Amino acid sequence: MNKKRLRNYGLWAAVGALVIDVGIYAGFIPMSESEALNRFVISGLNVLVLAGIVSNPTKPDGKGFNL
Repeated sequence: MNKKRLRNYGLWAAVGALVIDVGIYAGFIPMSESEALNRFVISGLNVLVLAGIVSNPTKPDGKGFNL
């Protein structure tokens, strides 16, 4: 695996969000009683996961999370 990919902040944000998201769905991480707040948090986590999947730090002229 390319070292640039492992140093990508987008990748680690996506991995962290995915772990939290799975923990919520599995019941390991308790959520609040507010349904609206729960939807907002889960939607934010899903956006972070998608952003990490879409980012490509190996592209030479790439912008964003690249180091």
